[in-house]
Amino acid sequence: GVNIGVNAGKAASGQGAIWIGQDAGGGGASPTTDSGAVVLGYRAAYNTGGMNNNVIIGAQAGENASDLAYSVAIGYQALRASGARNNVAVGYQAMTAVTTGGGVAVGYQALLALTAGTKNTAIGSNALKLITTGSNNTAIGENAGASLATGGSNNIFIGLGAGTSGGNTNLCLGNSAGAGVTGSNNVFIGANSGSGVLSGSNNVILGPISGDFLNNVSGNLLLGNGAGKLMLRFNENGAMSPGSSTTPNYGSSGAPLISTGTSSAPSWGTPGVTGTFQTADGKTLVIQNGLVASIS
Repeated sequence: GVNIGVNAGKAASGQGAIWIGQDAGGGGASPTTDSGAVVLGYRAAYNTGGMNNNVIIGAQAGENASDLAYSVAIGYQALRASGARNNVAVGYQAMTAVTTGGGVAVGYQALLALTAGTKNTAIGSNALKLITTGSNNTAIGENAGASLATGGSNNIFIGLGAGTSGGNTNLCLGNSAGAGVTGSNNVFIGANSGSGVLSGSNNVILGPISGDFLNNVSGNLLLGNGAGKLMLRFNENGAMSPGSSTTPNYGSSGAPLISTGTSSAPSWGTPGVTGTFQTADGKTLVIQNGLVASIS
């Protein structure tokens, strides 16, 4: 191996490793194997007990870790105190607490608090910073998923500040999409979309729609335009409320939908006449809600 620096590689026992930097690979722990390891930096992989085919670069990167086999840690304290293998952590204090599982963390304090979650991908400063035990999450963008705490799983957050504060199986695409939401099984597409849903679940919001009127709603489909204006809404039963009013109007039984052309959204009219009538030529005319149902 190659040892350069005071106490560099002092605790090493394997072959073919490279240790560069004061106390790099030093300390009291002796790696079970350190073959093929590349370690550069002050106290990098210091007092670390599991090394094999690693790349550890940065001051205190991989320090006090119990197992770093087949991992890449680049940045100050990246993968520090890790107990898991097969992880990639690039950035200042990226993935510093993981004991089992892990994933890919790229960015300042990405996956900082993760301890036992598996198959997480965090790319961007503070991405998935607070999550501790969640699994199968993907966050791309600065502060993406930064508010998701404890065990949220199966979420996808893409965009600056995109992501919920809790819940599972949410899809948030767009800057601040899903911000503050704690519910599950939501789809938010568009900047700030769904940011007022809070604890609501099973919603689909397409377009940059947000606001207090969304507070705790569930099972809705909302469509908006590029200016964040609500255009169309369906509730959990499939009832339709057209127009931009934040107070839904699903009409009344039998009410026709009346168009005003291109000047405004259609609206619900008054339910029409219903009944059976005889025509002048002796035929039977059946009217339902103002519409001809049959002539016989």
